[in-house]
Amino acid sequence: MIEEKIKDFFDLFEGKKIRCIFDVEKHKIYFSVLDLISSLKDNDIAYDYWKCLKYILEVEQNVIINNIVVFDLYNEKDELEESELLDKDNICKLIRFIKSISK
Repeated sequence: MIEEKIKDFFDLFEGKKIRCIFDVEKHKIYFSVLDLISSLKDNDIAYDYWKCLKYILEVEQNVIINNIVVFDLYNEKDELEESELLDKDNICKLIRFIKSISK
């Protein structure tokens, strides 16, 4: 069941790498925000785009900001780094927010 949900989610991004982690206690899958933004925007600007977007969300007191969790994930160099993640529902809200400000 969980594997099917993950596959459906990844199909939205045409196989682009989006790191995720499963929180056993909360029974939720969390996805890397930076990976998501990299798949939607130019990879070279993903960090700066997220930094600006996060500021806008904070100023607007958007509920998405309160739902960010931080986990250590391996990067492409196999080094652990703190990563900001959101669950599936909040990732969908973030995508809608990005689309609304991109018009």
